[in-house]
Amino acid sequence: MQQLLKDFETITWRKEHKFYKVMLQCTLFGEISVVCCWGQIDGGLGGRKIITCNTPEEVKSTINGIIKRRKYRGYIMNGETK
Repeated sequence: MQQLLKDFETITWRKEHKFYKVMLQCTLFGEISVVCCWGQIDGGLGGRKIITCNTPEEVKSTINGIIKRRKYRGYIMNGETK
């Protein structure tokens, strides 16, 4: 699981004046949490969700689901063009 943390980079999406960011963090019990943060780029309001995963496969499945939803909702991953 530690290797997964080392290999993963933060993923950030943008849509007009909104952002969505996914990061990984290790828990005290050796699990990996997928941390999702979102909000307005110039605003102070936003939210956060933490999804705890037990296996690397569960982490990858969770991240792939998030990527699919962000694309469906019109977000553009940083570094991509339309």
